[in-house]
Amino acid sequence: MGLIYEFTKTESLENEVDNTIPKLSWIDYRNLGNPEIESQHIPTYTTPVNMKEGVNPEIHDTSWIDYRNNWNGTILIKSDSTKLILTDQYREAMRRKGAHPLTQLYPQLLDHTNTVRNNCLKVPGAFSNEITTSSGVYIYFNDDYEVVNCAIPKVSSTMWGIEFARMINSPITLPKETRDKFRLTNVFTQYSKTARCMQTYTKFFIYRHPFERLVSAYYDKFTLASQVWYVGKFGRDIITVNYLNDNTQGSKYSELSLETKTKISNQQNRLKLPHGKYNITFLEFVTYIASFLDKNAVQDLDLHWRPISLQCNPCAVDYDIVIDHEFVVEESQILADYLQKNKKSNPPINFVKEQRRATRDKCNQIFRDIPQNLREKLHKIYLTDFILFGYNYNGDSHDYACDENIAK
Repeated sequence: MGLIYEFTKTESLENEVDNTIPKLSWIDYRNLGNPEIESQHIPTYTTPVNMKEGVNPEIHDTSWIDYRNNWNGTILIKSDSTKLILTDQYREAMRRKGAHPLTQLYPQLLDHTNTVRNNCLKVPGAFSNEITTSSGVYIYFNDDYEVVNCAIPKVSSTMWGIEFARMINSPITLPKETRDKFRLTNVFTQYSKTARCMQTYTKFFIYRHPFERLVSAYYDKFTLASQVWYVGKFGRDIITVNYLNDNTQGSKYSELSLETKTKISNQQNRLKLPHGKYNITFLEFVTYIASFLDKNAVQDLDLHWRPISLQCNPCAVDYDIVIDHEFVVEESQILADYLQKNKKSNPPINFVKEQRRATRDKCNQIFRDIPQNLREKLHKIYLTDFILFGYNYNGDSHDYACDENIAK
């Protein structure tokens, strides 16, 4: 969530900063799309900002602009973990703002929002004024539509990303492999405007059953030929963890000689195939994820399977709209209709209904083969998500691990 509160300027442009604008920072767009700097990470730094608007970010060491993701003047900013202070003025402004009009018209949206707010009371420290953001979180801004979205991978973020592209008249006919590389974040150059948007814009996010999200991430990132990059990035660590847990064929990793251990890298050859199946099983995948619990490093999980509660701070940030992925098309359409009600010039946003039951059945089926002790570890990793979004967890249920079982 640091993207909402921080701004950066490139070091190479330091001497060109307009000193007549005190304590503001900015980004120069002139070099965007330049092939000479494409795919490079340009180091940047942050500057102090006047905190009259009620949100106080502490300065952190480094952040960067990824110029690969240029799309019609809209770029992606990623930041390292950043400590944020939400002041009493911000919370008072949220209280004055009142309920969003859509929650008054649609009881299910009010129900989702109230579920999160009420369940936040069950999570120790959830309302702390001091929060630490996770690195790499994607935030969508749009000025014209006055909307902010914390975009969480594997909860229809691509679906909304396409519509955000449409909102700013960006191309949406790109091939999926190319389109998926783009994330949109309109960069505000005045801090007061940014703080105001947090108080007046429609802020929303989408949640999903944690186990179903895991299954979706596995099939998307480890079974498709187009995702060989993910296999190459995580494959070695996944196999190493599974040798330690004796989940792969062969002797236990700990019992092997050093010489034999060095030969384990040969096992990675199967992960470097450009096409076809990569032989990482779902059991191996979730065993790797569970290892982060053992080393107390859940916050370091990849965004595609990092808990939602560690990405969007749903208790500290007062979101206006909360969408349930179970009804993502219907509820997203309600929000889209609201956002575009006075925007007749743009093509209307129409979401396509997904095959949700098939996804849920696949999740239940694949979790039947996961040992109970491993499912318990996964539940601990995603415990806050289970609590906040009202999901019951039945550790003894092998057949319905991914069903809603909502506990309102």
